[in-house]
Amino acid sequence: MPIHLLQHWFNLADNAVEAALHDIGSLRRFVGIAPGMERVPDETTVLKFRHQLERLDLAKQLFAEMGQVLLLSGFQVKTGTVGDATLIGAPSSTKNADKKCDPEMRQKRKG
Repeated sequence: MPIHLLQHWFNLADNAVEAALHDIGSLRRFVGIAPGMERVPDETTVLKFRHQLERLDLAKQLFAEMGQVLLLSGFQVKTGTVGDATLIGAPSSTKNADKKCDPEMRQKRKG
């Protein structure tokens, strides 16, 4: 069911949620997929599960219950997009070890 929540919150199609689960570790942890231990469900499996939820009219119940849990916990979920940030190490100055401007370094001003 957590995959269905991700689909709803981030407006992801079946194939997009499969790709997101492959790419983003925090989403795998959210749905309970152990790194390197379990496979990510493919889009057909996601589709079949989503259709089963809809057929049994459980999707509405799921979102109502999850909304209550989040509300009581002080959280609010809004739909959005998935983003991933990559941090890289970089020197804080354009000067090299000799305290001279490094010709390979460039610095831009904001705006």
